[in-house]
Amino acid sequence: MLDLEFEKVPKKEVTERKAREQLTAGVPVVCKVTDRDWYELYSEKEINSLTNLAKQGVYTSLKFFAD
Repeated sequence: MLDLEFEKVPKKEVTERKAREQLTAGVPVVCKVTDRDWYELYSEKEINSLTNLAKQGVYTSLKFFAD
């Protein structure tokens, strides 16, 4: 889950590809999986897990945010 104050959450929406690049560069990335659930991501492995869950229908959409 998100361990950031909402004011510090990145506001710029980015593509999954850009989110992966940002993580590789050490830039924090946040993923919105539902209206109420946000996750702070630390590795590409976490993006892989979320995309697999989305493919299985657990999440209907993933939105990535980074600075």
